[in-house]
Amino acid sequence: MTFILTQIELIDLFFRFASVGGLLFISLVWLEQSVSLHLWISRCLLCCLSGYLLLTAPIDNAIYGDFRGLFLLLTELLPYCLWLYVFTLIKPEIRIKDIPWLIKALMCCTFLWFLYFFGVLQGSGNFHQVNHILGIVFYCHIAFMAIYDFQDDLVQQRRKLRVVVAAFIGAYSFFLTLLELFDDSLRTSSLFSVINATTIFVLIFLFLTYSAKTKPNLEQLKDGLPNSAPQGVVNASIPVIFTSD
Repeated sequence: MTFILTQIELIDLFFRFASVGGLLFISLVWLEQSVSLHLWISRCLLCCLSGYLLLTAPIDNAIYGDFRGLFLLLTELLPYCLWLYVFTLIKPEIRIKDIPWLIKALMCCTFLWFLYFFGVLQGSGNFHQVNHILGIVFYCHIAFMAIYDFQDDLVQQRRKLRVVVAAFIGAYSFFLTLLELFDDSLRTSSLFSVINATTIFVLIFLFLTYSAKTKPNLEQLKDGLPNSAPQGVVNASIPVIFTSD
C-alpha cells in the first residue's frame, strides 16, 4: 500500500513525535523518583496525551492496526485522568487507602468497560458520543476546581499550576471535544491538525522550561525547611501531629 505524506503532514508528524518525546522525558526523568498518588496519576495523564497525539496524526486508521484501540482508549481516558490530576493537586494529602472500596470497585468496573468498548470494539457504538458529553462535563468541573477558593491556596507554585491547568489544558481539551461533537470537518483538516500539534508542542516545551526553573528552587526550599527554625522554637504544648506543620 502506497502512503504519501504532504509537506504540511510531515511537519504535523514532526511536532507530534517531538511532543511525545517531551512527554516521555517528563515521565522518565522529571518524575523518575516520584512515588506519590498525584505523580502516578501524572504519568497516566502523560500516557493519555501521548495516545491522543498518536491517534489524531494525519495517518490512515488502517495503518495503526490493533494499536488504534489502545490509542483510542488512552484518548478517551484523557478527561478523567486530567480530572484526577487536578483533584490530587488540590487535595495532595489524599491516599489510595483513604478511597472507599465501593469507589475503587466502581473505578475498576468503569476501566474494564472502557477497555472493552474502546480497546476491543474501538468505539463502535453510541457510548462514544456519550463519553464526549461526559468529557465536557468533567472539563467544566476541572475549571471549577481550579478556580474555586483560589485565594485560599497559600502555596504559590500550586496556585500558578491551577491557573495553567484550568486556562490551557482544560479549556483547550474542552474545545477539542466540542469539535468531536459538532464540527468534524475542521478537526480533520490538515491546517487545523498541524496547528493543534504545534500548540501542544509549545505547551509541553513551556512546561518543561517552567519545571526546570522551579523544581530546583522547590527542592532547596524543602531541604531548608527542617533547619529553618532554631531548636526549641516549637512549643511543647502543640500536639505531636501538628508539630511538622
